[in-house]
Amino acid sequence: MKILISSRSDQALKTLESLIAGGGYQEIEGILMMNGARDPLSVVDYRPDVLVMHASDHLVEELQSLAARQKRDRPAIIVVGDQLPADATRYAMRAGARDFIREQDDAELVESLRRLSSELYADQQPAGGKTIAVLNAKGGSGGTFIATNLAHLSATMGGDTAIVDMDFQFAPVPHYFDLTPKRGLLEALANSGELDGTAIGAYAVKHESGLRIFAPIPDAQVAVDFNLGDRMVQVLDVLKHRYERTIIDLPRHLDENSAQLLKSVDEVLLVMQQSLLAVHDAVRLKTVLVNELEIPEERITVIVNRYTKNSTLDTDDIASALDDEDLVLIPNQYKLVAESLDMGEPVVEQAPTSAVSKALVGLQGRVLGQQPQENRSFLAKTVMRLRG
Repeated sequence: MKILISSRSDQALKTLESLIAGGGYQEIEGILMMNGARDPLSVVDYRPDVLVMHASDHLVEELQSLAARQKRDRPAIIVVGDQLPADATRYAMRAGARDFIREQDDAELVESLRRLSSELYADQQPAGGKTIAVLNAKGGSGGTFIATNLAHLSATMGGDTAIVDMDFQFAPVPHYFDLTPKRGLLEALANSGELDGTAIGAYAVKHESGLRIFAPIPDAQVAVDFNLGDRMVQVLDVLKHRYERTIIDLPRHLDENSAQLLKSVDEVLLVMQQSLLAVHDAVRLKTVLVNELEIPEERITVIVNRYTKNSTLDTDDIASALDDEDLVLIPNQYKLVAESLDMGEPVVEQAPTSAVSKALVGLQGRVLGQQPQENRSFLAKTVMRLRG
């Protein structure tokens, strides 16, 4: 692993070089940023695997220079420093920073490099299963409903599937299946460096369909720090190689952790409703995903949940605002959906021939591309009949 270290302090540079070399890394180069230099990569003729940046008063300018580069030209970045300048975190996220380490926290820096080394090695292995993030454009749009039913369909029709609940405050996903996890996602994150395809299963609760649910346990104490996003990407990599499909239910709020995760998935489902406010928020969120997180538009699918033909806002208006002519429409059957939520039973199991179930089956076929196994279950046969 090629590691480049940049600093404006000669002493800090020597300390970091000695520490990293002591961790067993050999391909290390240190550069002393001087004479108004802004881009650490401009003084080397290669792309390092990792750039370790020692924070200074000029950190924001350095990160801006890195963020201006093409994504493929930027290495993974670790920022080391106790006091970060204003706006440093925002630009670090744009530049692709993977971790923030405090001064003198030698063990954490070595551990962070070890994790990155594992990820870089994993990138050379087979791609593994498909990962999909589901995100509400506006609160209450039904993202969790879409995520849980999509995951349930995948599991029921023969796919080895996991769903991850990233709402650490409320953890709604287990309630959709009337289940209570005994071991939680936060525990898995705390042990992310030790997990493999076998160990990860101990942190899931299993639904009768075969679906594995990874969620925070009820009333868990939540302490979100800079390392969470990095740990979640590490856990996601394990899930990706263990399960054929992993659905991630994300809260609407975007931060460094969720942004890092969104960059790692194969597809993003952006869920909205049929209202002007929802369109406004969906346009803004899609712009952030494409322009700031650099997620290609072709990897974003817009879903209009609770769609009705009688709305004053038709789909042509929504498609025009979002510059997307290929919207997915999930019809409004509020009473049926509410009953399924109250019972903790997926709507496609409670009412498999309903209009909303048919639409979810269509979404499943489009996003996951699964063909149901005829001898799998009653639901699989129903789906075949609906598609027939």
